[in-house]
Amino acid sequence: MRNIGIFGMLCFFVLSAFSQDTIYLDKQKRWIDDKDKAHQYCIRKELGKNNIEVAFYNMGDTLLRIQHYAAFTKEPKERILHGESILYYANGQPSEIYHDWNGKRHGKYQRFYENGQLKYECLFIKGRRERNVNMYYPNGKLWRIEQFSKGRSMGGHIFDESGKEVEFYPSERNGFPGGSVAMIKFLAKHLRYPKKAAQEKVQGTVIIELKFDEEGHIESYEILPQSVKHYLLRQEAVRLIEEDLMPLKWERPVHFGEFRNSVKFPLVFRYRKIS
Repeated sequence: MRNIGIFGMLCFFVLSAFSQDTIYLDKQKRWIDDKDKAHQYCIRKELGKNNIEVAFYNMGDTLLRIQHYAAFTKEPKERILHGESILYYANGQPSEIYHDWNGKRHGKYQRFYENGQLKYECLFIKGRRERNVNMYYPNGKLWRIEQFSKGRSMGGHIFDESGKEVEFYPSERNGFPGGSVAMIKFLAKHLRYPKKAAQEKVQGTVIIELKFDEEGHIESYEILPQSVKHYLLRQEAVRLIEEDLMPLKWERPVHFGEFRNSVKFPLVFRYRKIS
């Protein structure tokens, strides 16, 4: 009987360690109970301590991505990526493979064309790109090689499809005149914490998307749904865009080496007690 009891306990622990749940998600990736209102669903497997595997599907049962977490909670902001993530095209080919360590990108990062050809590879260390970034054309020929140090581009080389070197531009650029450092200083000077929001100790992040015309001026903008819902913080984001950002002429944004007509970035409102 004692052996049967031990066997039963072992079975229980094994089943507990590898238990899985189906969870339905809304458009903001929050857990919901109503399947009919779900935008996606996921299957969560508890593989061990700080090792939760989550496979995400659309409502047509197409696999979207498999990710590993140290924490996977109802609130998306409290989830902590930890381990390998694989994102998929509709044809089942991986589109991205990367790794995180306690919520920070860390390790090899790869992007692929839909046919499986490697498109982009680099190394992240504690959330920053380091060393070489290599990019390739769909035929496998080298497109660009770029050196990074502590997340900043140190320059590199770009080649056309014939192998001829052409003018270099950074593979990551938000388009703000003067670059990311200039944008941080600009926001520190122009972004205002609404007095009433400060009195109420309201804080949060408003995520904005700016869209540009061919000359580099803001053509339209949007406050994204995952932003904090507080009216005063959203109102200040709109004021900042219309009064301070719209008069500027931006460079064309670049993401993963490709030119974009829009850029997204967060406006963070954080309450600080004044002593």
